[in-house]
Amino acid sequence: MGEVTTLWSTRDAIGARLSHFSIGSDVLRPAHISFIQGELGRRLRQNGSVHLLGLASRSGGAAFNRELSRRRANAVLAQLRSVAGNNFKHLSSEAGGESAAALAGAKDGAEDPNWRAVIIFWWSRLEPPPTTRPPPPKLISRSVSKTVWGEESGSKSFGDRGDSTFNFSRQILGIWDPDSRVADDGKKISVPDDYVVTGIHIKLHQASSSLPTGVTSQWYEVTFAWGSPIGLSQVDVYDGTSLSQTVSPKSAMEIYEHPGHYLLRPHR
Repeated sequence: MGEVTTLWSTRDAIGARLSHFSIGSDVLRPAHISFIQGELGRRLRQNGSVHLLGLASRSGGAAFNRELSRRRANAVLAQLRSVAGNNFKHLSSEAGGESAAALAGAKDGAEDPNWRAVIIFWWSRLEPPPTTRPPPPKLISRSVSKTVWGEESGSKSFGDRGDSTFNFSRQILGIWDPDSRVADDGKKISVPDDYVVTGIHIKLHQASSSLPTGVTSQWYEVTFAWGSPIGLSQVDVYDGTSLSQTVSPKSAMEIYEHPGHYLLRPHR
């Protein structure tokens, strides 16, 4: 996604996202100015109405981001006025802050240039046509994190085995389904029922027992980000802090439903 993204363009309406503002800044980028001075400016000079929505990423505090998004929307309005004067009607400007990024599943403190943006809505008439407000989305509860219990290994004398190394989990997995070793952490969020997994983070933990058996346990903490499926072509899977692989949105949902199969099967 570039600095200017056309959301739609018809004879009577234009929707565009001006993104990649510098962090903490409301200064328009050259690409933003070129877009406003081009086709959009030509239509603005012919009349019409404009609504602006300022946005911010999730780095920084919520109050700061709300004010920053307001300043960004005002900066875009000033540029629109410099190009088209008072030939168009300014319907309203909203300071969306970081709320849209949070709803899309972005973590608090995360930085994403696509959310450092202003969305422009232009209509050819002074008053936009009346619209029917869509019903609120149906919300469902989704897990944010799950624990997958994995390897348990150590050394212990068992009869004629002597001092042998063995793997408890392989004995268990021979009997039970890998998903029987999955525990829901109880951390839930409410999201629209069409939302999908948009990011997966996997963190491996290990702990050694102080008992003479010397058993070492390991488990995976798997966290999920949720967001809209619109425009989502692949989902990043992070192993600790580095990108492990990308999977399709369908595969990401399968990992959410069956994380034990994903982590404990031999292909891992």
